[in-house]
Amino acid sequence: MSEEISGSVVEGFEKVRQVFADNFSKGGDVGASVAVVQDGEYLVDLWGGWAGTRPWQADTIVNVWSTTKGFVSLCAHILIDRGQLELDKPVADYWPEFAQAGKAKITVRQLLSHRAGLMAWDEPIPPEDMFNWEKLCSMLAATEPFWEPNTASGYHARTFGHLVGKLVQCVDGRPISRFLHEEVAEPLNADIFVGVPSELEHRIADLCEIPGSQWDAPDTDNETNTDGVSAQDMSSTTEFSNNSGFELTERMIKAFSVPEISLSIVNSSQWRSGVFPSSNGHASARGIATIYGTIASGGTYGDVRLFSPAATERMREAQPTARDIVIGAVAGETTWGMGFMLNNPAGYGPNPRAFHHGGIGGSLGFCDPEANFGFGYAMCAMGSPLDDRRAARLLFSVYECMRNK
Repeated sequence: MSEEISGSVVEGFEKVRQVFADNFSKGGDVGASVAVVQDGEYLVDLWGGWAGTRPWQADTIVNVWSTTKGFVSLCAHILIDRGQLELDKPVADYWPEFAQAGKAKITVRQLLSHRAGLMAWDEPIPPEDMFNWEKLCSMLAATEPFWEPNTASGYHARTFGHLVGKLVQCVDGRPISRFLHEEVAEPLNADIFVGVPSELEHRIADLCEIPGSQWDAPDTDNETNTDGVSAQDMSSTTEFSNNSGFELTERMIKAFSVPEISLSIVNSSQWRSGVFPSSNGHASARGIATIYGTIASGGTYGDVRLFSPAATERMREAQPTARDIVIGAVAGETTWGMGFMLNNPAGYGPNPRAFHHGGIGGSLGFCDPEANFGFGYAMCAMGSPLDDRRAARLLFSVYECMRNK
């Protein structure tokens, strides 16, 4: 399929435009956007394809699944930077209800690095309770950890947004959706939302399954695999058990099936306007890249300062590298930072100290502080967590352009 590509690239970044176009002709993209921000300037700002039955526009947004977790983590880091939240204090110091079921000593650090043992709710969540924020948070506060906290990392697939979001609310007083909007999105003029206002719903692209890929096998001499990002969320265990190519473990099934979330739910008005901040963020690539470009530059975007350079360093404070006991079958060994995954041992580009968070189907927010750029990719056609290369190819083309400048 040949799609018209809109937007712009600065001189020297034409290769990124070509790779983005190839994502449509070879990679199965239907509608997507990609952006790169450096020092407040857009080096790349492209979009193309279709958002359902209408062309993808500059202001089209789409559900980005677990890329949302990076936004929520950033909110916590803003509070840490202000001295209102401390990494090594117990979560229960801020959220007293959390001390139940042997969790009194779990720290903020352990919560942000997926080491709290709270990979799931321990009982089913009916559809009518999916957006009952206080009830779901109270259920987590009463949940006993699934393993001894701080002995292993295990991806908190569905629960992370409620855990960290409730912590932010307890410290600041504002719901996580409002804090994100007022403290991050508005100051940066970034198109990111947890809970999209109804008057903006017309800008949202429906998610769909990728129609197929014609990419050749990855060139392992030049590209590392992308398991660390593409495995970071799974929309339903049914989807992956049919064609995943890996064995679903009991922990993985539990983490990704409570609650059950289907594409029909994700494309509903209730999901778009609700608050489920592990998974229901909506954004454009431009919005994602603006966030990560701000992180790369040490908290500054133009005349706006969100946090100090020390916060960027805290975000990539490496926790023990090991096989994640929830997503290890896909991701292998992983190194978590504070709410973000470090680019080591497998990831994107040459910098092992870069970090990121992605979502099911391929969306990605990526930050390289040494090269001082932020990258965002958002799309509506969801690829496989094992072999989707779209974001990786775009990111490697960015590095190639930077080397050749």
